[in-house]
Amino acid sequence: MKQAKSLFLVGMGVIFLFMSFENPILAQNSRKIKATIIFDFTGEEGDPASSYIFGGKDIHTIVTKLGMNVTDVIDGRTDRQAFLEKLRKTYKRGTDNRWISKKQDILEVFVFYRKPDEKLEPKVEFEEKSRKAKLAKDLSVLLKIVVAIVAKGVPPDIEMARTTYQLNKKRAILTVSASLGGKKTSKVEVITGPREHWFLSADLPVAKLSEVKFVQDKGTVEPRETPKHLYLGLNWMIGDILAEKQNLLKNFFFKAMLKMSKAPLDGYGIGIGYRFPKVRLLGIDISSFSMFASLIWTKEEIENKTEELKKRQFLFGISYNLDKALGWVK
Repeated sequence: MKQAKSLFLVGMGVIFLFMSFENPILAQNSRKIKATIIFDFTGEEGDPASSYIFGGKDIHTIVTKLGMNVTDVIDGRTDRQAFLEKLRKTYKRGTDNRWISKKQDILEVFVFYRKPDEKLEPKVEFEEKSRKAKLAKDLSVLLKIVVAIVAKGVPPDIEMARTTYQLNKKRAILTVSASLGGKKTSKVEVITGPREHWFLSADLPVAKLSEVKFVQDKGTVEPRETPKHLYLGLNWMIGDILAEKQNLLKNFFFKAMLKMSKAPLDGYGIGIGYRFPKVRLLGIDISSFSMFASLIWTKEEIENKTEELKKRQFLFGISYNLDKALGWVK
C-alpha cells in the first residue's frame, strides 16, 4: 500500500515537473506584428466573405510562404488576385483561431475588396472579452460536481485596407468584424493568451467494450449505463489545450486520477492519454473524448474481516470534458 501511494505521488510530481519547462520570464513586448487576420471581400456579389487567421505570423511571412513577392502584393496591386487565389486554395479547410499571445501584442488586419464606382471604404471593428483559463473553467465545473457528490470576371484592380490592434487583456476571446458598405460582412473569433497545458477531465475506466455504446444522433461514444466508478483526472498536455491544429505528438497528456466519491482515496491512479483532434471518423466526433491507459489502485474489503487491501489494475479508459460528469453524479 505504501508503494502504491509512493507511485501515485511520483506521478503527480512528474506532471508538475513539466511546468518547469515553461519559461516564467515573459519577453519584453515590441512593436512587431504578432498576428494577422485577412478578410477577402473580392468574391462575386452574393458570395460570402472569407477570413483567415494567422497567429504568430506577419503578412511578410504569409506572402513569402505562398511563394510570392511581398512588395507586389502589399505595396503594389499586380499580384493581389493571384495571392488571394493561392490563399483560398492553400487554406480551403480554414485556419486555426488560436493565437498564443500576451497582453499588448499587436494584431494587423487586411481587408481586400474590389473598388466600386462610388467611394466605399471597409470598416473594421474589435471587441475583446476576458476569458478564464481552461483549467479555471474546469475548476468552476468541478465545484458543481463536488456539490453534487457532497469567382467570375476579375477586375484589374483590387483595393486593400489595413489596420492594427493592440491586445488589452492577458486572456481573451477577440472578435474582429469587417464590413463593406453594409453589403458584405465577416466576423472571426480569436482565442488569445499564453499556452495552456493543464485541464481536468472525467475519466471512465473501461474493462470491456460492452460497457460503452455509440450514440448516433450525437456522434459520440458514451457509457452504456450511468458510471458507478468515475475518476477526476488532473492532466498536463504536451501541446496547447486550446489549439485545434497542432503537431499530433503534442496531443499526448499525462494524468493523475482520484475517485469521484466521498472517499477519493478509495481509488487513485496515474496514466497517459491522447486527446484527439477535431475529426469525424465513421460518423463519430472523436474530439469529444480522449483515450487513456492507466495504472489504478482501488480499495477492497475482505469478507468477515476488517482488513482493507489495495487492488492494482492496468486499465484503458475514456476521458470526457468535466461538465459531462455533472449529469452523471446527480
